Amino acid sequence: MGESELEFQLAERDKGIRWIRQKLKLPDGVGMDDVYGEMNVQTMHAHGYMAYIEAGKCDDKSGKIARLSTQLSTAEAERDAAEKARSILGYMRGDESAGDEYARIERDLAELTTLRARVEEQDKQLAIQRGWLRDKTAEIKRLRNNRVAVREQALKAIRGDTNPRTRHGRTIVRTVPLDPDDHGFTWYCLDCKRINQAKTTPMNVECYRCHRKYRLEPTPET
Repeated sequence: MGESELEFQLAERDKGIRWIRQKLKLPDGVGMDDVYGEMNVQTMHAHGYMAYIEAGKCDDKSGKIARLSTQLSTAEAERDAAEKARSILGYMRGDESAGDEYARIERDLAELTTLRARVEEQDKQLAIQRGWLRDKTAEIKRLRNNRVAVREQALKAIRGDTNPRTRHGRTIVRTVPLDPDDHGFTWYCLDCKRINQAKTTPMNVECYRCHRKYRLEPTPET
């Protein structure tokens, strides 16, 4: 690969990273760990909303409720005119044509009542769905805050271990469980301070960044 081609690929990569930060509404100075974290949050939102739509609970993305509301406004105006006409036609029941008109108006009023009930039910369902989304958003925020607290706890525990032991050439470090929903553990590299994760403990691992080898053991309960 020539030098000019390498420079071109690096420029394209930087352009792509800037584009991702812009889409995630992150400042240019944030590190890639923050970018990946925000991407994970957005992915969780997307998966949750896809399940939400697949379950048949859509918050009017197709505009159905808006169309029904427009129909209702028109129908209410027609109903007012129909009620006025009915009061007039009430004096004309002896007229056969007036009687037919009266029956038509009654049918229209029944249809309008049904339409109003449908719109009210749609509004009720929409309110329930919005509440569901608020609850999901609060749950995601709680999980993020819990992850931050766990990582701070892990870093504090590692910094307090001023004389780590070794076993078979591997430095022993302590792990801290992630949120129970994640089924894993967090540990920190003593050299580069990178956040690493493991599925189980104890086990032999190495840092993804500097490749220093470690032996993971669980943090004792206090």
